[in-house]
Amino acid sequence: MLRADELDKLGFDLGWDFAVYGITPNSNALPSILEGYEYGSQQKSRRHADIFIRKYLYLRYSALNRGRAVSEYVSPQLISYLCVRKCPITKSVLTARTCLDTDWSIDRVNNNGAYAPGNMVVMGVKANRSKGNKSSDDILDIVRFLEESKEAEYDSLTLSEWKRLSWLAEKCDKERRVPLVMKPPPLIMMSSFDAMQLSCALAANRNEAFRIKRICNPAQTKLFMKFVKSFSKHCLHDIPISYMLETYQVPTIFAKFCDFYDSLGNSAVDKCSSLVEVIYEPIKDDIGFLRNTLRKLWLLDTNGYISDTCNPLSDEEARKFEKFLKKELGEPTVGDSFDPFALL
Repeated sequence: MLRADELDKLGFDLGWDFAVYGITPNSNALPSILEGYEYGSQQKSRRHADIFIRKYLYLRYSALNRGRAVSEYVSPQLISYLCVRKCPITKSVLTARTCLDTDWSIDRVNNNGAYAPGNMVVMGVKANRSKGNKSSDDILDIVRFLEESKEAEYDSLTLSEWKRLSWLAEKCDKERRVPLVMKPPPLIMMSSFDAMQLSCALAANRNEAFRIKRICNPAQTKLFMKFVKSFSKHCLHDIPISYMLETYQVPTIFAKFCDFYDSLGNSAVDKCSSLVEVIYEPIKDDIGFLRNTLRKLWLLDTNGYISDTCNPLSDEEARKFEKFLKKELGEPTVGDSFDPFALL
């Protein structure tokens, strides 16, 4: 844990930032925040706070009040990078500052981790509220309950929506084999099993099965083509990825994919998984490196609470990850005319 004076510095710095951006903290905020705000208010210069800066400041405010750690790599630019136009769980178009269930929010995927890249996802308030502090086991139990009971929904979400939450929760916990039923949100890790599902779905839907076939033996090719034939029957050609992946919810199709996956050796899995970088352009960097690096940033050993571990990465890992972030995030865009949802 951090010493009291170090915690006070975090609060002071946050209060100063509130003042610089012209945002008044609550009167019941931590004394260190109010002190920083008082000193910052004496500065004459003020900066414009767009929607991402505001979200970043209030995220730090909420986390500090609960003792939760916020990675040094979290920034307004990262938040804008994580934004999507539609909620990945409900598929509703996201709104901002309307006090509706469709307003965008930021949630930790693993509730026992810090606010850090790879453990943060943008979703609607409705999905965030339903997820709450549920673990992957809790969410999987809800999925099973809805499948057995045939109920239309549970806690405001449908079976399909709970399945998407289940996949998301699995990425940061048990890593069980589950269908890839949603387009992976930005910086959310994929296992080799997930990457293979994405590769095979894209190859089947875009008539690029040759990319998979050329690294398979005859027996593997036969299993793969059985999957392609079944997948193509249930999935329209050239539809958006998020809808294409819903096809994996069909038990027979998922079973055929598993048969093909199990026929592959580790080297073939790695080769097929790497095709994601070719077929699915948004994934440009080494999945293995990102997976290991992101997990370190979650501070799971402290359950995501503030500690004296400022940066758990080695110097080499930090340099490589900073290079990745710089390339992905680009230059910040701030200004009165900036449309915060132009990137979504």
